Amino acid sequence: MGSPTGPWNIPEATYNEVLDSPSAVGRYTLEAPDISVRYPSPDQFANWTLAVSVASDFPLPWSNTNEAEQDTTSNRTFTATRVRLTPPAGIDVDSSWEVCVLNWDVNLETYPTQLRIDDGTCTSFLSEQCIRDVEQSVLVGRCSCPNLREIESCGDGQADLMDSIGPGCFAKPFNKTTIEEWPAQGYNVREFGGVPHPHSQGTFNNTAYDEVGSLAWPVLLRWGPSLTVNVATSSSGGGSRTKLTCARANHAVGGNSVPGVPGGDSGAMSVMGSSGFVLAVAVVVGWVVGWS
Repeated sequence: MGSPTGPWNIPEATYNEVLDSPSAVGRYTLEAPDISVRYPSPDQFANWTLAVSVASDFPLPWSNTNEAEQDTTSNRTFTATRVRLTPPAGIDVDSSWEVCVLNWDVNLETYPTQLRIDDGTCTSFLSEQCIRDVEQSVLVGRCSCPNLREIESCGDGQADLMDSIGPGCFAKPFNKTTIEEWPAQGYNVREFGGVPHPHSQGTFNNTAYDEVGSLAWPVLLRWGPSLTVNVATSSSGGGSRTKLTCARANHAVGGNSVPGVPGGDSGAMSVMGSSGFVLAVAVVVGWVVGWS
């Protein structure tokens, strides 16, 4: 699933192997509808996991540098990040469901500082009402990125802060077939290598580690009815759900430190994201529109 290579054309298997032994992690449990039963699975829930892994000192292959001589670049490393979404183990997805994964790219030069100490709720830069309305807009708009400038509660510069995270939002739908193609470990929502900082391999570099490792990654998930099947509902208590999470590596692993705000103190709070969500009871009759 996904590209055969990670950042800097590193083989995907190699990238994942290093990130499986991270320096820092963040895990967020998301209460989602049970998509193993036919939509809308009233009053049945299952936990999904959104996890961020950060690994310092990842060797940068010589073939990906601009240096003329290999011996001058053999010790160049970077800090690597992976954002991974994992459904319940062994899930047998019912064909009446679709999961939409939305995430935002990152620009290190414009990334808002306050987001680096977010607790997973995204309230470091968005109001609770704005977040609810963003989730609601995606709930209604299906698998498409929200436009915060069209959401009244997201005024007062909140849309500007969202834009400063990076160059754009990406939305991708998954159905029964494509979800079941995910690796057992989960789907890599985002892989990020940042900018390499030349330093000897094995020598910890705070600049690279903090700059990349403290990033919080906005990920918005939507669990809803598939477009390719007829769905009729009459039950109350179930339906589509959306959840926005700003996932950050907020726990150190193996004696390492939690990535801190560049140039400042660590903002680690060891706080997990909440499991709140937007709930809608949809009455859907005969949706047969497919993705182009």
